[in-house]
Amino acid sequence: MISVVQPSTWTEKIFLYAPPSLVKMKLLNAICGLLLTVANATDQSKSTSAVTASFMGSSGGMKLSRSGVPDEFLMIQQDKLEEYTAGGVKVSGNHKISMAGEGLMILLKAQCSRLQVKSNLTSISGGDAEWSDFTSTTDADGNVLYTTSFHKSDGTKHFHLTAHLAQDTITTTEVTTCSNCTSGAGVCQNNVTEVCSAMDSNGICSNSSPCTEEITVVKDELKFSFTIAGWDWKDGSTTHRLHYALELKQKGGDGSIPTTSDDANNDMKTVTVANGGELLIPTTGKIIGGTGVAEIVDVGVTTGFQGDKFIIEFDIPNFGDREFYYDPTISVAPDDSGAGVRSLASLAALFTTGILVSASLL
Repeated sequence: MISVVQPSTWTEKIFLYAPPSLVKMKLLNAICGLLLTVANATDQSKSTSAVTASFMGSSGGMKLSRSGVPDEFLMIQQDKLEEYTAGGVKVSGNHKISMAGEGLMILLKAQCSRLQVKSNLTSISGGDAEWSDFTSTTDADGNVLYTTSFHKSDGTKHFHLTAHLAQDTITTTEVTTCSNCTSGAGVCQNNVTEVCSAMDSNGICSNSSPCTEEITVVKDELKFSFTIAGWDWKDGSTTHRLHYALELKQKGGDGSIPTTSDDANNDMKTVTVANGGELLIPTTGKIIGGTGVAEIVDVGVTTGFQGDKFIIEFDIPNFGDREFYYDPTISVAPDDSGAGVRSLASLAALFTTGILVSASLL
């Protein structure tokens, strides 16, 4: 005697009675919904009394808006990080870290809109290409600093970005790879022997001190730094360079086209955006790590439209087996925040190696 089990739920009925194409569509929709839910979970934001900073999932994007006005903002998105010859020719092979349009969230939206699930969507990022949970620290004056980080890697190549937002101006430090090491490598260095090492399992520099960069996080400004490390230069080249690019987007303002100008010493570029907003872009970065001393280096900066995108592109010099460190800032200071639009002189004093974006967006 054969026992027949009747379908008891709508899902069982679909799989038993629906045409194969409908079963596939329902299954793919369910999978896409689940994956998009997981990917969206990496989006997060943090607010002060004046601004809200948002961090967009696996794309590494950052957005700053006035609190309560989410539809008017400045946004920075990762565009590319690729190796070029000294003559400006992109090298062949996997000498890049994919940045723009290849984050998990973007792929999921593209593939799920076509009801296709491809092999490159079978794993969810676990620590790479996503923002970390926020941490918060409070200084002696009660000022709170929020910090998150984004990491993307490809083989030995690593791109690491740390972002800070403060309710009041606060000075803090970032741990960086040590320079001028007599031996070893890491973020810890003995004050006498200058031997470098990694932190122990408890996150402590035993018998040594952490190497740091002091930074000032100004009230209601998004401060971030990035480090590029472990680059496998094609054929071991010492002359090739990296081209790193950011896309600037703005919603709100009068819709005017951004313009770029140089200061008298050519060590700062100013990009003026709608309603008087400015990006102040220094043309220096820092090479750190290894046996050499930390070295300030020139960085070429070009800006302009590529198609319909406004791109800020950095020409980063070869740093061999060391690391490249850069330290920008973004702000959308509201008129009533007390921050205002800063003068070039004060910005040059505060941020010797940074980008400042300032806009009222009113």
